[in-house]
Amino acid sequence: MSDDHGDRLADRFRAFVDEAKIAGGMLYSELSKVISDDPAILTIAAEIRRPPVPNTLFAAVHYLLLREPDPSLSPYYGSLTAHPQDPAEAYPAFRSFVLRHRDELIPMLQTRITQTNEVRRCSYLVPAFQRVFQEGGGRPLSLIDVGSSAGLHLLWDRYHYDYGSGQTGDCTSPVRIQCELRGSIPIPLPETFPPCAFRVGVDLHPIDVRIPEERCWLESLVFPEHEDRRALLKTAIEATLQNPPAMIEGDVILKLPEILNSIPDATTLCVFHCHAMCQLSRVELGAFRVMLVELSRNREIFWLDAEGYEVHLLHLRNGKISRVKLANKDGHGRWLEWLDSKEGVNS
Repeated sequence: MSDDHGDRLADRFRAFVDEAKIAGGMLYSELSKVISDDPAILTIAAEIRRPPVPNTLFAAVHYLLLREPDPSLSPYYGSLTAHPQDPAEAYPAFRSFVLRHRDELIPMLQTRITQTNEVRRCSYLVPAFQRVFQEGGGRPLSLIDVGSSAGLHLLWDRYHYDYGSGQTGDCTSPVRIQCELRGSIPIPLPETFPPCAFRVGVDLHPIDVRIPEERCWLESLVFPEHEDRRALLKTAIEATLQNPPAMIEGDVILKLPEILNSIPDATTLCVFHCHAMCQLSRVELGAFRVMLVELSRNREIFWLDAEGYEVHLLHLRNGKISRVKLANKDGHGRWLEWLDSKEGVNS
């Protein structure tokens, strides 16, 4: 590991101290403080092939603990004990565990990627899809989820949603999503969901929830303190097992043109992604944008960008792009501030 690479990794963990704290992950926040100054652990983290590095390292350790709890480290994990110990005291046990399990961790770090399929993020997909449905003239939707992980977001119309001031979705669904609404602009909440004629996920390594090890990886990506997220994930996985969505393995830049050939003509095409683009380089992001622009010369495309803490809707037609910011949001979908005041008719 070069000095420059080590410095960048250290800076990344320093930044994650606050990121994890904001997200309610105090254990990872405290661990990141010390990892940033520990060359031995940074050298192991350098084996990670795709960002975000802290999430992948912590998930890999969490995965091993979920499979086989460790008497020294497990007591600091809320996912493994009802009364976790002080996270500020966890680092010696964490460091010892990582160094002891180095040979198990490195192959995971070299092959696994962060694929947090946070189901609560569907809370902002629902009004965004409603907006796409309206803009597309009320035609059925054709949805392509980029970086789809296990495809849980593709099943958005099988869940129930409670926004405090209103509810929508399948009232009999075991997957029940709560989201706090902020701001003064009402969201375009449909009484019934837009029809969906086609849906598929594209991922470099799709998660097959029928495989116990894959389900464990999804669970390991959830912060140890977040019991509500973990419970919701497990419920969504069980629902997905009943009727899993179609998934395609591969690079979206290579796969998307051929997928478009399968999409019904009389539908509104929407390509969307949630917290997946952070794993792409600037070159890859540029290539993705260029590809969508070129494809829009033959077919109208709605591009729903739900990265970071904002939701943007891009409309691509004849090689031209228009953009509107729809909302601010919490990264895990816990709250939503709708910003787009355009009126529309509920379906």
